[in-house]
Amino acid sequence: MFSLSNLLRFVRTDVLWVFAGQLTALIVGLVSLKIFTNIFTAEQYAFIALMMALSGWIWMGLYQPLNQTIFRFHSLAVEQGWQANFFSYVWQYEKNLIKLVGISALLILFCSVLLGQSQSFLLLVLLSSLMGFSYGVVTGVISFYVAQRKRKPVTLIQSTDGAFRLLGGLIAFYWFKQSEYATAVGMVTAGMVVFGIVLNSLRINKQFKLTKNVGLIDDDIEYRQGFYNYFKKMFVVMILNASIVHLDKWLLFALLGASTTGKYAVVYMLAMSMTSMMYVFFEMVGFPLVINQQSSMVRKKYQFLLTLVYTVCLLIVTTIIDVFGEELLLFLTTDYVASEHKTFTLLVIACGLLNLGRILMVQGQVDMQPHKYWPAYLVLLCFFIGWCFLFAEYGSSLVVAEGYVYGTMIFVFIVVILNLRLAKN
Repeated sequence: MFSLSNLLRFVRTDVLWVFAGQLTALIVGLVSLKIFTNIFTAEQYAFIALMMALSGWIWMGLYQPLNQTIFRFHSLAVEQGWQANFFSYVWQYEKNLIKLVGISALLILFCSVLLGQSQSFLLLVLLSSLMGFSYGVVTGVISFYVAQRKRKPVTLIQSTDGAFRLLGGLIAFYWFKQSEYATAVGMVTAGMVVFGIVLNSLRINKQFKLTKNVGLIDDDIEYRQGFYNYFKKMFVVMILNASIVHLDKWLLFALLGASTTGKYAVVYMLAMSMTSMMYVFFEMVGFPLVINQQSSMVRKKYQFLLTLVYTVCLLIVTTIIDVFGEELLLFLTTDYVASEHKTFTLLVIACGLLNLGRILMVQGQVDMQPHKYWPAYLVLLCFFIGWCFLFAEYGSSLVVAEGYVYGTMIFVFIVVILNLRLAKN
């Protein structure tokens, strides 16, 4: 149990910094949406939305499994005394992922040229690949700091990244060419600048110094195998999760066109940003408390409290959105988005339920069995794709959002069932 002094110290050193980082990132994201939706039409914004979706799939599907593995295994590295070699070992994975993204992008570009795809599509693939791998590495660094409970650098990186991307996009738009293509190039260029700054900070940080000799880890076959197995398990889950969160825009683009995709992407980004801010806050603050508990009884109490507080916060946010959704959309974006206020409410519910399921999945991280949840993701993905093909054309984005809500309800139910199975085992 926390004493009063420990609780106050925890709030001051952890909670406030995490809250500041998430709030800053949210504000920058909202300002970005306000600006971009006012200078672009829905069709133009669709290009940026598709770029963000594909790059998001890259960093979430390919890099987030490694980031979660870093988060889970760093404490073991500290306990067993080989943290000096831990960063070098992780960097081997990072380099392999960079090669994978690079080779895949080159193959897609080559095939696109042969098939006569437009220059805008080629630019979209190139920019998405650059943004995906750079942000993937940056989030890996964030995972190191989160595992060490160093909140200040996490807040600084999160705030700087979003602000730089916004500034880069605006500079490119107003100084070079007023088009969505120039803006996208500016955003990615700014992201690469942040990428370089973060890598340089690691180079001068002795704690993250690359070591040529990783003998301690090479000798520890059990550790290496455990790290790889956990990464592999997370990979399956996160690829499915990334497809659910990001590839829906590409599906809607193919089914409903650029205008609907642009408007849907804006309200989806707002809904996901609001609910993800809550989720990341609870993940950064609550997950370490749950995972590091030795007593299973205390761990279950923390898990229940974590789920309860998140659910209450979600209900409050959903109520506010349902009552003031249209006014919020008009204030945060522009008139052609404000008409999607009903879709906005449904997407807040859906994204909130998706993150509730992820909150419940902390049990899998404790048991080092995150792959056990892949059926929930797969069912949600298949349900949503089937729903869109069957019903999207009859009601546009509103019907799509309804399908997302139904799918995430099923998703949470399956996660609960899987947790009960884990508890029995």
